[in-house]
Amino acid sequence: PFTFTYNINGGGNQTITSSTNTATVTASTATVGTFVYTVTSISDANSTQTQNVTTTVKVNPIPVATISGTTAVCINGNAPTITFTGGNGTAPYVFTYNINGGTSQTLTTSGTNTSVTLTAPANVAGIFNYNLLSVADVNASQNQTGTAIVNIRPLATATIAGSTATPQNSTAPTLTFTGANGTAPYTFTYNINGGANRTIVSTGNAASITAPTTTVGTFVYNLVSVADVNCGQPQTGTATILVRPLPVATISGTTSVCNFSSPPVITFTGSGGTAPYTFTYTLNGGSNQTVSTNTGSATVAAPTGATGTFVYALVSVADAYGTQTQTGNATVTVNQLPVIAISSNKGISISKGEAIILTATGGTQYNWTGADITSGQNAAAATIRPKQSGNYRVSVTNASGCTAEQSIFINVVDDYKLEASTVVTPNGDGYNDKFIIKNIDYYPNNTLRIFDKAGRILYTKRTYANDWDGTVNGSPLAEGTYYYIIDLGNNIGTFKGFINIIRD
Repeated sequence: PFTFTYNINGGGNQTITSSTNTATVTASTATVGTFVYTVTSISDANSTQTQNVTTTVKVNPIPVATISGTTAVCINGNAPTITFTGGNGTAPYVFTYNINGGTSQTLTTSGTNTSVTLTAPANVAGIFNYNLLSVADVNASQNQTGTAIVNIRPLATATIAGSTATPQNSTAPTLTFTGANGTAPYTFTYNINGGANRTIVSTGNAASITAPTTTVGTFVYNLVSVADVNCGQPQTGTATILVRPLPVATISGTTSVCNFSSPPVITFTGSGGTAPYTFTYTLNGGSNQTVSTNTGSATVAAPTGATGTFVYALVSVADAYGTQTQTGNATVTVNQLPVIAISSNKGISISKGEAIILTATGGTQYNWTGADITSGQNAAAATIRPKQSGNYRVSVTNASGCTAEQSIFINVVDDYKLEASTVVTPNGDGYNDKFIIKNIDYYPNNTLRIFDKAGRILYTKRTYANDWDGTVNGSPLAEGTYYYIIDLGNNIGTFKGFINIIRD
C-alpha cells in the first residue's frame, strides 16, 4: 500500500493510506477560505520519497438574503415597496420568491448592488405574502426563508338610513349610519342640509343619532365620508327627516234654534297639517266623540229634538302624522216652541152671522188665518163673523223667536137668526137713519116688503142691504107704525116684524 503525507496550509502533517496508487481526501467546506493541500512525501512498504505537490481548494462563502417591506396600505393607495437584500456573497444576487405560494419569480440586483426592490400592486384588496425562497450569487446559492406581508386593506363603505316624516315636537326619530368592508370602529362624517361637517364614531359597525323635531322643515342628512381604523373614503347617501307642522282646528256653528227645527250644522275646520283630519270633541262634557274628513272640514248635525243648551267642545285634532290638543266651543241653544191655547167667548158653535172673539195665548206675536176675520188678525184676540163652519188657525211666535201653529174649528149653525131695528129716525144724525136688519147680508137672495097698516105694499127691495131710509119713491113716509116681511129666499123662510118711523 501507499501512504501519502500532506498538510493543509502548512499545518501539521496528516496521512492517508491507499491500497492503490490513488488516495482521496474530502476537502471540508465548513469554513470559508483558501486551503492549500501540500503532499510532502509518499512511502510504500520498501521506501519513502519526499514530495512537494500542492493543490488549492477555495471555499467561497454561501450567500444569504433577507426580505423586508411588511406593511398595510389602503387599496389604491401608495404602492408599497418590497426589498430583497443579499449578503455574504458576491453581487449580483438573484433572489427567488413567490407570492402567496404561487409561481416562483426571480429578481436580480444590478452591478455591485446588494439590494433590489419591487413595487407591490395596491389595486386589489387582500393579504399578499411575499415569500423568499432562495438566493444565489456568482458562486453559490442556497435556500432562504423570510416573508414580507403586504395587507391591501379595502376601503370602508357606509350607508345612512332613517328617512321619515314626523310631526313637530314628536319623539325624535333615529338615523343609523352603518359601516362595512372595514374594521370597526367607523367614523362617519355627515352634514345637515349642506351645513358644517359633523362626525360620529360607531360602536361596532353602526352609530345612531336622533333628529330634533322642534322645528318644522325638511332636514337632509348627507353622508360625506367614512373611515375605519385604517382607511377612509368619500361616501354618498342621504336620509331625509320631514318635520311636519302640527295640525290646528277651529269649531264654529254657535246658533239658537227652535225645538224640532232642521238640525243646525257644527263645522270643524282643520289646517296646518295634512288631510285627512280627525276631530275629537265632547257634547256637554260627555265622552269623547270623533268626526273625520278627507278635506279641510267636517260637519256634525246638532239634533233639535230636545230643548236646552248644548255645548260642542273641541278637544283635539289629528292629521296623517300627529295630534295636537285644541280648544274651542260651539253652542247650540234649542228653544221651546210656543205652547198655544185658543179660547172662544161664545164657544165653538154659533149662529150664522154671529160675531165671536177667538183668543190665543203662548206667545208674543200672533197671526190668524181663516174666513171672515173682521179684526185682530195680527193680535192675540181676533174677531170673526163666519158665514160657514171652518177652521181658524193661529201662528204664534214666542220671545225666543220660535213659531208654532194651532187651530180651532167653529161650527156655524144656519138658524136664521136675524135682528131688525124697530125704530127709524131719518134725520141725518147718523143714528137709526136706516132700517137695519143684522145678518141680512148672509142671505143675499132676500126680498124685503114694507106694508102700511092697511096691508098695502109701500116698498119692495130684492137683496136688501140695510139701505131703506123711510121713503117711497123719494118721498118720506109719515110717522107711524109700518110692517115688514122678509123672504130669505131659496125656500129658507120668512122673517116678519114692525117698524116705527119717528120724525122730529
